[in-house]
Amino acid sequence: MGAPLDTSTSKKAIRGSIWTMAGYAAGQVLRLGGNLVLTRLLFPAVFGQMALVSIFIQGLAMFSDVGTGPAIVQNAQGDDPRFLNTAWTIQVGRGVALWLAACAIAVPVAAFYEQPLLAWLLPVAAFGTVLAGFESTSVHHLQRHLKLGRLTLLDLAGQAAGTVGTVAFAFLDRWQHGANSPGAVWAVVGGGLVSGVTRLVLSHTALPGVRNRFLLDRPSLRLLMSFGRWIFLSTLLTFLAGQSDRLVFGKLIPIEMFGVYGIAVMLAALPTEAVLKLGGSVVFPAYARLARRPDFAQVFDRVRLPLLLGSGVLVSGLMAAGPALIRVLYDPRYVEAGWILQYLSAMAWFKILECTNGQALLARGHVRWVAAGSATKLVGLVALIPLGFHLGGFPGALAGLVLAEALKYLTSAVGVALGGLRGYRRDAAFTAAVALVAWGAVGAGGAVAEALRPGLPASLGG
Repeated sequence: MGAPLDTSTSKKAIRGSIWTMAGYAAGQVLRLGGNLVLTRLLFPAVFGQMALVSIFIQGLAMFSDVGTGPAIVQNAQGDDPRFLNTAWTIQVGRGVALWLAACAIAVPVAAFYEQPLLAWLLPVAAFGTVLAGFESTSVHHLQRHLKLGRLTLLDLAGQAAGTVGTVAFAFLDRWQHGANSPGAVWAVVGGGLVSGVTRLVLSHTALPGVRNRFLLDRPSLRLLMSFGRWIFLSTLLTFLAGQSDRLVFGKLIPIEMFGVYGIAVMLAALPTEAVLKLGGSVVFPAYARLARRPDFAQVFDRVRLPLLLGSGVLVSGLMAAGPALIRVLYDPRYVEAGWILQYLSAMAWFKILECTNGQALLARGHVRWVAAGSATKLVGLVALIPLGFHLGGFPGALAGLVLAEALKYLTSAVGVALGGLRGYRRDAAFTAAVALVAWGAVGAGGAVAEALRPGLPASLGG
């Protein structure tokens, strides 16, 4: 056995994990509660329209990602005010450039998806990238030192303000224009901007750290660009791999069905986002501190085990209870999200496995393997979604999506194995257990759903 974990890092990681998961749980309660209210105030097409807007804003953000946040966390100069201010200057410029790019693509996107309102929605919603660009680097600096209490409260404050704003705007629109108002989608856009303003103000007033100013320090700029070029490629491929399904489905299926698909995506993301949140806020900073230690393989195993145990339970539960959960929480307009959720839960499991590998690769500076995984998934999506759609319609396309995510995980497994981190045996055992539980539960749930509503594809069998 190697030397024990550094006591200070271990304690900070435990405190950070507690804050992160408490904040995540509270955030998901806010998110789900707001979503349940909004699905009763709005109609499925609104969620479809906003899903398209979100895809393109995320895509622009990831196309221009130069890794300023991870660089602050990972780089030895991450406490230097010159480094922080240079990173902030790049971040501000990037936010403005993203907004201008969103304005430029708005009309072509609206024409391609045959949704004229997108020509206005996209530029207004994208102004949030300007607000995010001006956020203080204290957000990343506190992540670097695993001081996550105030960051968690900042996230919750922004989310709560956005949720309250969205619901208030939706109520106001319904009161003025009645149900199924074509302008109801602006409530969601307005809530997003309220959230962005709240985060911007609090990041500069409620967090300790450097007071940011415009600066371009050449040595810092070189370090940021050196780290950022692989981050850029990785995030570009990650976006294409992660959002290609929505880019394609937004064109292939009706906008109302696309809104229903978005509901299933949100619920399936619950276990994945928990792991991603822990990974970005706790696991990656801790790994970055310990990546060069000789006992890093033991650290890797110990950190992943509880994450996989908890995630396996959540994923199995979503697969088993997906259709019933949708019927309980949502009105009949959204019932088809149940069987979609089962497919997406299977995809979420492979995404969790890959994420826990990817944080270790990133901490060791092996960003190429992260990029390679996204490229592998992208190739899989290009081949498997059309094939699946041809053979089995929408359910077949979703099966192709699951297989493409599995290919991305396998790439990351090769990367960590070559680095001496052999978690694939445990991964195989966990995957078999999740599949066994899901197989029995989905079969039973599908039979019940078929009895309740004949003709609905209520299970993975379609």
